Order: sequence, then structure tokens, then C-alpha cells
Amino acid sequence: MTGESHDVGARLRELVLAGDLETLRSYVDGLAGDDLAVARRWVASKHDVDRHPGPPELGDWMHEGTYERYVAMRRARLVSHARLGAPAAAVKAVAAELSFWDNHDQPELVAAFVEKDARWIESFASAADAVRPSAQGASTVLMLLDAVVRAHGLPAPAGALFHEGWIRQLQGQVEPSRWTDREPTLEHLLADPLLPDVVYLQLASGEVGAWPAFGQVLPTLVEKGLIDRDRTLAIALEQLTAGQKPSSQNALVGVLSALGLRADEVPGGLDLLLSILSSCHASAVAPVLALAIESVRTGEDAVELARVVAPRAQKGVRRTLLKALAPDAVGTRVDHAGLLEAVEVLAEADDDLTDRERYDKARAALGGTAGAAPEAPDALGLWDLELPPAAAPTGWQNPWRRPLRDRLWQALRTGSSRDDSLTDDVLVALARGTLTAAEMRVTAHELAAEGALSPVHTVALLEPLFLAGAMQATWAVAVEVADLCAAPPRPASGLDRLLAFLATYAVEVPRPHDLPAHLLRLADGRSKSAQEAGRLATLLGSSREPGAAVPAALGSWTEQTERVPWGLAYPPTRDLGTIGPRIAATPFEPHQVPGAVRRRVLTSLLLDELVALVVEHGAAAVRDVFAGWSESRVSGAFPEAVALWARGELTTASYWTLARATASVDDLLPGWLEEMDPMEAHTKSFQWTVRDGLASAEPVMPKWWSDQWRGAQSWLEFLHTCEALLVAERGGRVVSTTDVSDGSLGLDHLWERLAAAESVGPLDLRLALGRLRPGDLRSVPEAAVEALVDPALSSPDGSRQDRAVDVVQRWVDGGGLRLTPKRTNVPHQWAYDAACPVPWSSCEALAGAPLDDGPPRARADDAYTLPGRPDLWLRQGFHGHDADDSLADVGGPIGVHGWSVVLDHLFTPSPTVHHDPDFVSLVRLQDQGRLDPAVAVRAASARWDAAPPDAADGALGWERAMLRGALRGLWPVAVAIVEAGLARDERPADLDPLVAVLRRRMHEVPPEHVPDFLEQR
Repeated sequence: MTGESHDVGARLRELVLAGDLETLRSYVDGLAGDDLAVARRWVASKHDVDRHPGPPELGDWMHEGTYERYVAMRRARLVSHARLGAPAAAVKAVAAELSFWDNHDQPELVAAFVEKDARWIESFASAADAVRPSAQGASTVLMLLDAVVRAHGLPAPAGALFHEGWIRQLQGQVEPSRWTDREPTLEHLLADPLLPDVVYLQLASGEVGAWPAFGQVLPTLVEKGLIDRDRTLAIALEQLTAGQKPSSQNALVGVLSALGLRADEVPGGLDLLLSILSSCHASAVAPVLALAIESVRTGEDAVELARVVAPRAQKGVRRTLLKALAPDAVGTRVDHAGLLEAVEVLAEADDDLTDRERYDKARAALGGTAGAAPEAPDALGLWDLELPPAAAPTGWQNPWRRPLRDRLWQALRTGSSRDDSLTDDVLVALARGTLTAAEMRVTAHELAAEGALSPVHTVALLEPLFLAGAMQATWAVAVEVADLCAAPPRPASGLDRLLAFLATYAVEVPRPHDLPAHLLRLADGRSKSAQEAGRLATLLGSSREPGAAVPAALGSWTEQTERVPWGLAYPPTRDLGTIGPRIAATPFEPHQVPGAVRRRVLTSLLLDELVALVVEHGAAAVRDVFAGWSESRVSGAFPEAVALWARGELTTASYWTLARATASVDDLLPGWLEEMDPMEAHTKSFQWTVRDGLASAEPVMPKWWSDQWRGAQSWLEFLHTCEALLVAERGGRVVSTTDVSDGSLGLDHLWERLAAAESVGPLDLRLALGRLRPGDLRSVPEAAVEALVDPALSSPDGSRQDRAVDVVQRWVDGGGLRLTPKRTNVPHQWAYDAACPVPWSSCEALAGAPLDDGPPRARADDAYTLPGRPDLWLRQGFHGHDADDSLADVGGPIGVHGWSVVLDHLFTPSPTVHHDPDFVSLVRLQDQGRLDPAVAVRAASARWDAAPPDAADGALGWERAMLRGALRGLWPVAVAIVEAGLARDERPADLDPLVAVLRRRMHEVPPEHVPDFLEQR
């Protein structure tokens, strides 16, 4: 066949895309000469049929049949590799292929590979045998490898991929799943042409652990003469010294047991068994140890065996050997002196106090004497080490990372996972003083109150700290954790490990050092924890008289104060030289503003400053500051609006053109993906700006315009910025600027601004109304307000004429924004229905993208459109992991609905830190004096009325919040709630847990604040 090279490639692409294997094979088999060479190069290259989601001809993936066509195309592509590709290249292609097959019965695909000549098959099998089991197409490679090996009579492969698949298939035949109707069978194994080598290679492959019971099929193979017993045992013993993974070692010792290995059959005898015991996994120890014990013939053998067993961590292994060293066991054939020496070797390496009595009994049985108490090691000087210096953090800091105390709480909690970076972070925080030992003690008490404090996790955290120089700072924390874990009714699991850890480092501690009461009481018992407590007391020179247990004073009652958000105002900033860089940075960098204001409030302040500079210096002078923006690409709604104005491209006409926009760059993206590389297309879409969109016949907006979470808010911010700058050029003013730190505005300030203004923008005025502090609604003042709502920005034709005073009066007379809360199906969350006399829909600029009068979807936008409403802010729960997003920054009183959310979190146990109440905000609200007991009681009463009497979840959130520093603010709230509950006809179910919390914390409360119901027992 002859033809142009592109014709061959096009035909191959057409046939692969069609998935017609018969036609493809017929075409390929007919190629010769130059066409065959061209076809081979095409197969070895990458094409659109190799990229996901495939060529456009496949059709829409949402339509039926597309997936089936895609699978057929991939199968045909592999066939092309089989017919025209080199063996190694074919393996590489198959290994990179995701397994799309519903099953592994692919006769046409298998046939394309099996039909190749012997030389090609040998090379293919060799390369396929080296493919890792983790490869994407591993299952397909295995299917083809197994087929070509058996069809061409090749030796059994030795690679991990083949043997993992072989043994899993065998397990499925011998132990079929319960949901299948297959009967167990060995027929396939007995007829396997790869025997016996496949068994020997399986044992050496490292994959035998995929089926730990593999050994059970071997006696049948031995009986039928299909494998050699001695060779099988020799391979299994040899592989136990090869460091195979634990599951495989377990399977190998199963082979030894299944084939009945005796001690006298072990090649190398005790020496080989000792080599195995020195390195094998715990799961393989027991059978090997039994063989080793049986192989002991002299006292020297017993001592050598003890030396190998002693360092192992498994207590049961040492006890097994100790039992075997008795006179009536190994002692029947070995002299007692050698056995006694072996016992001493075991005893010297065993620090388990509960086993001392066992060793003394073993010594006595062999004619020895009781062992002496171990001597304390020499001190290393850890107590006097200082914390390493820690520099202040530099570079980018992850703002979404959980606070360190929450990570500490999670790490010390029973059942938690390991946090590898926590130790270093705690060490640095201790050095900087951002974390104290007192705060670590509080964390321990939080978990102890829940019964979730882990002694084992405490050891894992504190031992590296001890060695790094923090022993003196954290020793008291470790002792207090131990005491909390030793408190009645029973010691915590793992306490013995914590006490043994403390005893190890007790030599470093200045003596005498008295232990707390619970540990001293524990020391009188006979458990392992009790013996460890007694040893620790002896090492520290502690008094052994426990005395009365005194509740720990944690300093939870504090007297700090903080100004409320509504009491924090801003000095006006007017800096023409820096206004440009500060606006350009707003989407990316949080700025330090007085009062820790959130970023959304900063936008309002910057816009007010920009408008004031325009009024003061003139538009031309301010535009000169932004001269460098003419070619740069700023990003974000606020900076892009400023850039549009600075370039002189913002006019009343372009404003209304943009306001009528109906398309975003996301609408252009599908076409770009067909025309260019996907990465290039997505990069172009993310870099798209308003300026790019204005160059189109119809404006095409950036990605932030169509964002499902913040698109509407960003659009409002963009149009409001444009409007404010246009109004400023005509002598108008911005009246919506916040006057306090939470983003809200006082009505008196709004009247003052309107009285001084000639005109205002409609969006700016509506934004100002939404920012009015709730409850601050009064009539129009006597001062004349003549400001007009700018007609050119109220409607496209300028025909709309509104007086600002009439709009504000309509808002005041209508009661402002009315938000009606309602429960949702999500725990701790509320939804709100909104109604107001001046809705956003009255602003014609927003007609194309209407804005909801209720709360925005993203809570961070509250500070922009609806600030100063704590209950609204709490609609998404009361979780606290973002220091820049705090309820304490939202001014105004917390209402009944807000308290309902807070109480839900305080009464509900917190299984993970992701559901913690916002403890930091509670402490700040306490310091601001904003935790009102009367409103909290109303919320609690509503909660009791709505919930059945047995709906109590506990009060752990209360105790954790009090321990975190909110005791002074929450104490009167809790007392008032309890007193209200006691006055009800039916006692609420959650009252008793709350009273129990108050009793546990009353020792830190000034006596005058302790109510009578707590003093009465």
C-alpha cells in the first residue's frame, strides 16, 4: 500500500476512534514499506486520542453511549500498540492506561498480544514482569502477562505484579466470597502448568502475605508430588531472614506450620532460628520461638536465645521463654546454671515491674536468689537545659491552620491521629511565650472532664520536648496529666506507660519532689500502674502520705476588659502617595487596621479615602497616582473599578453598559478549550479583567462576577466603587462609609453626611441603609437635607428623580431591614427571611444581577452589606478557627436567636475540634461585657420548650469554655440558666450536667458569686 504519511496517520486515528478492532487489525496487517514505518511512528507518538476526555468526536460525556465509545477507543489504541509497537513500548502504554474494563475477559485485546511471535512475546513478558502493582494499568498488564506466559509456555514470572495477582486469584478459588455461589476448589491450582516454580517464586516474591493462609494448600501439593517439601521449607526459612513485610512473614511461618517443620529439620539449626528471631515481625515470632526452644541443648544455647529474645518489645515472648526455662521444661536436658544465666539476661532487659515476681520465682526454681532493684541511671542535665531561641515567624503563614491549642487538644485526645509537626510548633511557641505550661494544663483538664485524656499520647508529645530543652517547663504538665488519669473511679488505660516515662526522667528532677494525691493513693495498689507510681515516688523522694485531693487552680477567672466594636472609630487617612499600592493589595494581603478590622471593612475605608482625595486634589491629580496601572493587570472587584476610572475609561455610559452585562469569561472558556491547550485556556480565563470584557461587542465580565458564593457581593462592590467615583467627579459624596470598627454606621452620621452633600449615588445610599445599626432608627432631623440621588446613576436615561431624605424616611418609617429567623436541617444553623421598605431591586443598576436583601452567602461579606448583627453572623454556627472572623468583632447585643446557637454549641459534646465553640470569641465577649444572662435565659427557656425532657447532650462545651478563660462571663449566665430551670415545673434534662460543671469549677470563683444551690449538697 502506498500513500502520504498523513493519510496513514489519519486512517489509524479514524479506526482507533471508531473502536472497530477487526477493521483496525485488517488495515494494520496490510501495511508495508514506508506506510508501515509511518504507522509505527504514529503508534509511538502521542495524539488527541491519548488525552482525557478524548477527541470532540466522542461526543458529550453527559450523553448516553459516550463512555462506551471511549472504552472501545482505548481498547483499540492498545491493540495498535500490540500490532505495531515495540514490546517495551507496548508495556509502557498498557501500564499507563487506566483500567476501564468492566471485567478482565477481553478476548480480542488478549488475542492481539498472544498472536505475536515468540521473540516479541519474550521481550514483552520480561518488561511486563517488572511493572509495579501500583501502576495505573497494573490489572491490564497482569491480564496480558498471564495470557502470554501460559499461551507460549514461558517460565513462571518472578515479579511482584504477577505473584500478587496469582495468589489473590488462588485465594478466591479456595476461599470464595460469601456472596458468590462458587464452591471451594483446588482444581485450578493442581492443573497449573507453572508448578512447582510458581510456588517457590511466590514464597520469595514478598506478596505471599496477600493470603496469610497460603500454607494450607501446600500439604496437598506435597502429597501429589507437585512440589518438594524440603525445598519449600528451605525457601520459607530463608525468606524469613530477608526482611519481607509483616503479612508475608506471617504467611511464611504458616507454611512452616502447615508442612509440620521439626526442629531437627531446620538447616543450620539454632543459629538460623536465632537469626530469624532477631529480625522477624511479632506475628512470626511464636512458631519460630517454639522451634528455637526445642533446639536448645546446652546452657550456652539458652543464654544465646535469651539474648536474642530479651530486646524484643513483645512481653509475651519473654514470658514464653521464661516459662520454658523451668526445671521441668528445658531444664530436663540443660544444666540449671546456664538456665539461671538466661533468666538474668531476660530480667536485665525487662523494665516491667509486674514481671519482677515472675523472675524471682524462676530464679528460686533454679536454685538462685531474688534479684536486686535496678539502679537509677545518671542524670543528663535535661532539667537545666534552656528552651532554644525562636525567631519571629517570617514569610507566608497559613491563615486556615487550626490554632495551636486546638491541635494540642486533638493530639492528647484518646484515639486521635499523629500530628507530626506539633512537637516543633509547641517547642517554638513555648520559646516565644505564645503558649504556656498553664495553658497546656488547661488543655489536659478539658480532656479529663470528657474522659478522653490519653496518657500514651502525652508521652509521645512530651518526650521530644524533654530532650529539646523544655523539661523544666513541661514536667508539671506531665505530672498533672498523670494525676488526672489516676483519679477515681479507675486509672486510665495506658497510665503505666506515662508513669514509666516519668520514672525514666525522674533522675533529672530536683528532689524531694512530692507527687499529687491521686498518684500517691494509686501507689498503694498492686496493678502495673500502681507499681510504676510507687517507683516514681521513690525516685523523686516524694512523701507517701496522699492527703486530701485539692482541685487545681488554673486561673480561669480573669479581669481583663476590651472595648466593644461599636466604641472603636477610625481616624481618617488621607495619603495620596500610598493610596494606589494599598488599593492594589486589597485582594491579596490582610492589612493591619486599628481594631483588627476585617478586610471587607477596609474596602469601605479605602473608597472613602479615595473619594476624599478626589475632592481635595482633583480627579486629574489622583489619576496621576495610578499612572502605572495603565498596562498592569490588577485583579478583584474593587481594584478593577478603580483601575477603570484611573484610565479614564469609566463614564456614565460605560457604567450602564457594564451594569447590563449578562456574560462572564466562563461562557468563553469552552470555546477556548477547543482552540488551545487547557492550561493556557484556564490561565487566560483567570487573568481576564473588566478592561478585556469592555473590548467585546457585549461586555464579558471576569470570573469573580459569576462566582456562586461571592459573585453578587463582588458585583455590588464593583458597581458601588464605580458609582462613588463618578459621583465624586460631579461634587457628590460617599455617605455609606462605616464609622466604627465592625463596619456599621450610625443614623446621626448618615444625616450629617447627607446634609453636607449635594448628591449621592443610589447604591451608596442603599448600602448606607443596610449598614445602619439595628435599633438606631429615628425620624428625620430638623436640619435640612437637600441631597438628591444622582439621576444619571439612578436610571440609564436620567429620568428618575429621588430625594435622599425621602428614601431614608421610607426606610425609617418601614422599620428598616426586618430579618425573620428560622431553623434549618443543619444542626446549629439558621436561615433568615428578609423584608425591607427599600429593597436592592429598587436600584436599576442591579436589575441584571438582582441582590438578595437577606444575608450574603459568605459570612465574611456581612461586614460589607449587613454589619453589626451578631445573630445574623451566627447563622452558620459558632465555630472558632479564623482569628480574622470573630463574633467579638461584630457589634451590638446578641439576641435570643444568637444565644440559641451559642447554647447549642455549649451543651453539645465536641468530638473533634472542627465542631468546637469559638472559645476565643467567648473570652473577648466576656471582656467586652456582652454576655447577657437575661437574654441567655430566654434562649434556654425556648430551647427547653422545644426539646423533649430527655434530649440532654451534656455540658462539656461549658466546661471547656470556662477553662479557656470565659469563666467570669459564662458563670453568671450558667447560674441564671440553672436557676430558671429549677423554677420550672419539670426539671430540664440538661440541667444536671451543667450543675456538675459548676460544681467542678466553683473553687475558682470568688465566694460572693457562688449561688446557694451549689453550696447545698
